[in-house]
Amino acid sequence: MELHIGNLLTHYFNTKRTRRASLARLMNVHIATILGYQKKESLQTRTLFAMATILKHNFFMDIAMQLPQDYTTTQNK
Repeated sequence: MELHIGNLLTHYFNTKRTRRASLARLMNVHIATILGYQKKESLQTRTLFAMATILKHNFFMDIAMQLPQDYTTTQNK
């Protein structure tokens, strides 16, 4: 199993036709920062959480869905 956050973001941006410049403005970062995130294998949780909040998309669930179903969680389904 291989997880690449940048690929996850790129897939979302392309599928949802997300304007990276608009996201950058809402996050108060330069567009180059957003483009850089797309190249990163990992990303800080708070950055991914900020993107999830702004875009109203649960990237954490996308990641969780890649884990085997027999993994445990402290949350109710």
